[in-house]
Amino acid sequence: MPNWESLNKKIGFYAGMIETMHFLSEVDLKLGHKRTYSVDSIKEQVLKCGFKIDVCEGLFLKPITTSQMKELNFSEDIYKALMILGKKYPELSCGIMLKLSL
Repeated sequence: MPNWESLNKKIGFYAGMIETMHFLSEVDLKLGHKRTYSVDSIKEQVLKCGFKIDVCEGLFLKPITTSQMKELNFSEDIYKALMILGKKYPELSCGIMLKLSL
């Protein structure tokens, strides 16, 4: 799920690149995303539905836009580090992953 509190959304918002942190990019829309969440908002929704949250992780710490990252030609080691940091800091990662149970 796209995280509206991600680092790249915050930077884009405060830099004046996007009007709202709930903005869905062209890439988001192509992936079929319809809405954004924060870690707190998605947790609240799944708990209201009667699920238990077993794991909450971030998917990837994305500091800048995808096109900017491609231009910089990040090494594989940088991408691995961003994946590790995303997992550790779900509130800043570009995506939120939950493992749920009943």
